[in-house]
Amino acid sequence: MHDESKVAWEDIISKLVKYLRYAEPIIGLQFCETEEAFQAVKGVRTSPKRHAACQLIGQARYYRWTMGIRHHNFHADYCRVIHGFEKPDERFESGKMFADIWHDPEAAKAHHCQLNILSKQVVGIIASPVDSGKLTQTDVCILYGDSEQFFMLLSGYLYGQYEKLSFTFSGESACNDSWIRTYETGKPSLALPSFAERKFGGTKAHDLVLTMTPKNLERALEGLEKLYKNGLRYPIAPYGISTDMMAGLPDSYAAF
Repeated sequence: MHDESKVAWEDIISKLVKYLRYAEPIIGLQFCETEEAFQAVKGVRTSPKRHAACQLIGQARYYRWTMGIRHHNFHADYCRVIHGFEKPDERFESGKMFADIWHDPEAAKAHHCQLNILSKQVVGIIASPVDSGKLTQTDVCILYGDSEQFFMLLSGYLYGQYEKLSFTFSGESACNDSWIRTYETGKPSLALPSFAERKFGGTKAHDLVLTMTPKNLERALEGLEKLYKNGLRYPIAPYGISTDMMAGLPDSYAAF
């Protein structure tokens, strides 16, 4: 759990705008283990309609609503299992939902069994722009942007503490490769929005989705500031594909 009172969202958003010209809201996700935790978030909108989690996030992104979803709102147990509302059972692990649609039957079974699944049981999930101030805790931050923005932000994350980052691609259901994976590992995740996220969740053709904990987002921005001071800035100015490369590099590079 991240102490919401200690997160300077205004400063975080200001830095994203300054260093990446970021124009999207940061969407925070809160996974609620009890009804009391769900009710403690003020101004939550719920809907009688059947939704997937990506639609919840899309409404928070485009309408700036604080949206909540419970067990009965999900369109299928498949989505409930991934998001911690149900435990995987034989029906889920059979992969039959995707058989002869996304995969051959055996491949569909393997797909379902290898998904990242929320390990704890929850009663609700809330999605909200972090600057609304409504979440009592932010478990995962969701950002939508392009490859150049996220290259620079992830490079900032690696500036002071290096670790080689790896990301996963599971095919359909990129939610498990992004916000679920970040929640489970505590590490940044970079994912390609899936077919469902594009059809129902409102993601655009050029979107990538980057998920981080608030702590890791703060770390990335701290490094991004240092890259900026070193002259490594967004947008990356093209130097030209037919120029002498040495003219566009620091003199120190010549020694290596």
